[in-house]
Amino acid sequence: MKDLVFFMPIKINSTRVKNKSIKTLDGRPLFCWSLETLDKLGVPIYVFSSDCNILKQKLDFNSKNIFFLDRDKRLDHDDVVGIQIYKEFKKLIPSKNYILTHCTSPFIELASYQKAIDLLFKDNFESIITVKKIKTFCWYNDKKINFSLPRQKTQDLLPVLVETSGMYGYKYDVLDSNSRSSENCKLVELSDIEAIDIDDDEDFRYADIIINYIKQSKNND
Repeated sequence: MKDLVFFMPIKINSTRVKNKSIKTLDGRPLFCWSLETLDKLGVPIYVFSSDCNILKQKLDFNSKNIFFLDRDKRLDHDDVVGIQIYKEFKKLIPSKNYILTHCTSPFIELASYQKAIDLLFKDNFESIITVKKIKTFCWYNDKKINFSLPRQKTQDLLPVLVETSGMYGYKYDVLDSNSRSSENCKLVELSDIEAIDIDDDEDFRYADIIINYIKQSKNND
């Protein structure tokens, strides 16, 4: 049994955006952005897909730690839920610790991946979840969540933490509860840019703007 593995489930025939995982973002396939960062961690990263041959051909960098693992096409059906995919991966690759990540989160930085490893592997939390902090006046079902009247200054508000799809880490036994998280869970806060999740064509356009902004910032340094 391995100590730690990352895995990235990829379904090429996506519903909202055709071939989303291999659609180009700033000239390269979307799935390559996060994989190239993950490859620098020095731990095994598995791409779990029924289209591994296509993905291997599209990979645009020389990897050291990326492995492609074929999965049954039945897992591509629209009625399949995530937990079924995670359990299938667990059967094929036994590990004490797993970190699930997605190619739709292309901006997560190496330090955030490493922090997740440390919390799960060294600090012994049973699970970790990436979140984005929102510090503004929040409502749910017409009820105030994090403030009362009269309103206080926004800097005095308690933040609301929202899950992102960036990473879910868990121990070997956690999936037995049919969940990818447990009560002994640690939240890993991502920056606003890291928390971007690409779900539709508008998200691709927004991601392009972010990339251009990052490039300009580097040029101005």
